[in-house]
Amino acid sequence: MDVRSINAILEQLLTRAMMLQSHLRPACLLVAPCALALPAVGYQDFRADGVTLLSQLTPTQLDGSLSTGDCWGYTSPSGREYAIACTYLGTVFVEVTDPISPVVVGVIDGPDSTWRDAKVYESWCYVVSEGGGGIQVVDMSHIDSGNVTLIGTVDTPGTSSTHNMLIDETSGFLYRMGAASGGSAFASTTCPIRPTRAGWRLGTTGKSTTRTS
Repeated sequence: MDVRSINAILEQLLTRAMMLQSHLRPACLLVAPCALALPAVGYQDFRADGVTLLSQLTPTQLDGSLSTGDCWGYTSPSGREYAIACTYLGTVFVEVTDPISPVVVGVIDGPDSTWRDAKVYESWCYVVSEGGGGIQVVDMSHIDSGNVTLIGTVDTPGTSSTHNMLIDETSGFLYRMGAASGGSAFASTTCPIRPTRAGWRLGTTGKSTTRTS
């Protein structure tokens, strides 16, 4: 039995236990605002005020993972909408144009990590994790056709692991938090395929990690 099969079994057991305690937090929730929040059929355990749960995907349904770390979004030039789910095993791209029927359109494997973060600049998705591996660069220009492509990975000595990041879409600068021993690292996306290191601030061993708010 491989790791993904074991993860699937553990996920089912964990999900049942958490449902009994009413603490379940699905990996990918699609909700809509409404005047009176009524649970969608099959989702009576979703407690809400002002929103209605339309659908959900568990980590196992995404890519066989046991957990997720973060989620981001992207709207293609055609207007189609996508969720970018960061899981323990990698990054999953889910079309949510029809929120009732989310569809997984692509998966990019990455270092195993309980925390992964993804951000978007133009048609590029940049992914980092606490599992190391630097910055993964993903081309989403053909996502409407169901294709996302890992172009490459950019790594710099001492900043392989990252907690999370943000991108200034005006300047094109990418800011990695929790890199450089808990400090920060900065990169320019002037060349989107290969972000270049622009600076860094070393963290202090044993002190808190720099992160976004």
